[in-house]
Amino acid sequence: MKNKGFSLVELIIVIAIMAILSAAIVPALIRYINKAKKADDIAAADSIGTMFQAAITEDEFLYECMNYYAADTISDGRDYRVVAYCNPEAQFQAPFHLPAQMIPAPLQNSGKYADAAASLQAKMSDYLGSDVAPLKFKRQRYLDQWVICIDKKSKISVWVGGGIGDSNAWIMTDGTVHGNSHKQFYQLWPTVDSKYKLMNNPPNSWADGST
Repeated sequence: MKNKGFSLVELIIVIAIMAILSAAIVPALIRYINKAKKADDIAAADSIGTMFQAAITEDEFLYECMNYYAADTISDGRDYRVVAYCNPEAQFQAPFHLPAQMIPAPLQNSGKYADAAASLQAKMSDYLGSDVAPLKFKRQRYLDQWVICIDKKSKISVWVGGGIGDSNAWIMTDGTVHGNSHKQFYQLWPTVDSKYKLMNNPPNSWADGST
């Protein structure tokens, strides 16, 4: 009978303290988790880029096709031409593929395109296995795709973004898509976009890269 327990005032004080601590700790915890997710995606991009680069350099014809594609299709304002893209959580028969225009015109009807595409698929399967690493720092539609690009100097780069529906597209230096400035992409390999590093949460829209 002497143990009266906590009073209502004491319980209210404890709840108030817990609420204050939660308000301070939860945002920091979310930032920490998202930072870890971004680190995982950057590491995955490094693997994808390195393996893709190895796959094309081991095949002389693929390497020549890449150089032809870069020289023939990239001009001023077309800074990074999309070579391949995929949404790892969707079911694609060929997550990474070569666009037909990559093959020099005289060879496009010779079966060389099919040979090159099959060769690339086989090499990428050897390197990556049957599954492509899913994005962890993501938001459906706006940040859920891996995109592999090539620049004028035939250098490969790996980006993350959303809304790419075919490989007939290119990404501008500022990360927007030519013809649709609302879509925002972020390079993760060989360098990491500073805007991506500063994000605390995945963007809520194509125009929102500052969250």
